[in-house]
Amino acid sequence: MTESGQSLGRVAVLATGHRDDAEQAARRIGIEPVVVLTGRDVHSPSRFRALLRNRAVDTLVVHARSWERAPNPHLFMAAAAAAPVRTRILLCNGEATPFSRLAAATWIPRLAFDAAVEAPPRTLSGVARLARRRAPVAALGRGTNVLVIWRGAPENVVGGSITHISGIVAGLRELGLSVSVASAVPPPSQLADLVDDVEIVLPLRSSLRLTRDVEGLALDARLYHAACRLARRSAPLFIYQRHDAFITSGVDAAARCGVPLLLEWNGSEVWTRRNWHHRPLQGLFDHVVARAERRSALGASLVAAVSEAAAEMAERVGVPSERVIVSPNAVDLEVVDRATSGVEPSTTPTIGWVGSFGVWHGAPVLVRAFARLAPPMQLVLIGDGPGRDECRRLAQDLGVEDRIEWCGTLPHHEALRRLAECNVLASPHVRLPDQVFFGSPTKIFEYMALERPIVASGLDQIGELLVDGVTARLVTPGDHVELAAVLASVLADPAAGRRVAAAARREVEAQHTWRARADSIVDGLERVCSRACELRRPVAREAVGHR
Repeated sequence: MTESGQSLGRVAVLATGHRDDAEQAARRIGIEPVVVLTGRDVHSPSRFRALLRNRAVDTLVVHARSWERAPNPHLFMAAAAAAPVRTRILLCNGEATPFSRLAAATWIPRLAFDAAVEAPPRTLSGVARLARRRAPVAALGRGTNVLVIWRGAPENVVGGSITHISGIVAGLRELGLSVSVASAVPPPSQLADLVDDVEIVLPLRSSLRLTRDVEGLALDARLYHAACRLARRSAPLFIYQRHDAFITSGVDAAARCGVPLLLEWNGSEVWTRRNWHHRPLQGLFDHVVARAERRSALGASLVAAVSEAAAEMAERVGVPSERVIVSPNAVDLEVVDRATSGVEPSTTPTIGWVGSFGVWHGAPVLVRAFARLAPPMQLVLIGDGPGRDECRRLAQDLGVEDRIEWCGTLPHHEALRRLAECNVLASPHVRLPDQVFFGSPTKIFEYMALERPIVASGLDQIGELLVDGVTARLVTPGDHVELAAVLASVLADPAAGRRVAAAARREVEAQHTWRARADSIVDGLERVCSRACELRRPVAREAVGHR
């Protein structure tokens, strides 16, 4: 599509999902965008129009992996109608379809109708469902299948949520269990290749994708029915659900099947929403999120928290301490070794980092530290998120942007391979305001498995997991001067770096595999259910149909 791409003039891409995904899709059909915008950029119509005018944009390309599943379609079409451009194109599944301003404008009255007529009854139905209390089930099922309920993360190519649930699934399979997944979206290959059965809910009508909150309530009911269909095909031993705002279908499915619910708990969604996620009309649903969180937590037979701090959050919601275990993230050594086979560190000193540019990841601290290190030092940043643009502007201001490789999101195996090419791996997490750091960074365990020296913040679980001078070098969180000095010292002494990296690899092999985490989960369920499931034994993967 090069010729037509050239005829489009200056092109802006508006991503309904992940920015990197949209940019790559445009380039695959011969379009080189002058700017890529996201939903955050269209919340202010005047600012959105000014952005396009300032870039002299002629064509707006609206990208969606699947328009039937795109969030907030009304918002994006209203933005397209208001855009000061001559050409509008919908890019979906590799196909570019032009549409008119009038066609886009028809979504504006549809927005009013859906908000006033279509969405409220379904939303109120979802809220009413949260009022029904369910007591935790205290008996393991008789099957050999684990039923996983997952809202999904279609935009998150390299994120920790996918790695976590894929790792747990792999660990459960090593125990001899089969796994089925009820998901709101087609799971990525990282997960799909591990499971025996998948039930994907049908796309929601546009009226139920009016906002992320309305969508979450509607998906909860769909996920429950998908889980019931899976349970009829393969009786579950227990149900596993990742805690997510509005998703309480695991509670109902567990009660329906008469089996326990294991709730993966990465932290309080109420706290996260209040401190990190700010969206239009959010306040209307804050009390609903709190009710859903309490329902999921109190209805779970066992809550598997990723850290001690996260466990304390669950207990503050009301979960008895005897029904909470700490099960941090881990790593699949086979996946890491397969992805990085034959990869050697760069001959140019290179620092590697991966993350979603969240406020707690400390990417700006790393950029400031990197600015203190002289050429030919290079920095590789893998991932995307709301803070990436800020980091890029900071790098420009400090004069180091040309020495940074902005990889964007990568498939998991590619991200691992790129990290393995680095000489030192950084994890400069920072403290959270008014809250103990409650995360369990997946990257730390993967860094350890990659057998490259690590420089990390000595912060809560990270500081407990890594030992300074033995398995990593630890620095004061937020201190970019100290971070720069320690990075330089590690790169200056490769032999010492190799010793520390080898010790980290031995540590992760011994204690931090997903098989070990799966063992701890089954142990916890056996304890609260007072019955051994007699399946916790090594078996050949072929015996359970491993693909």
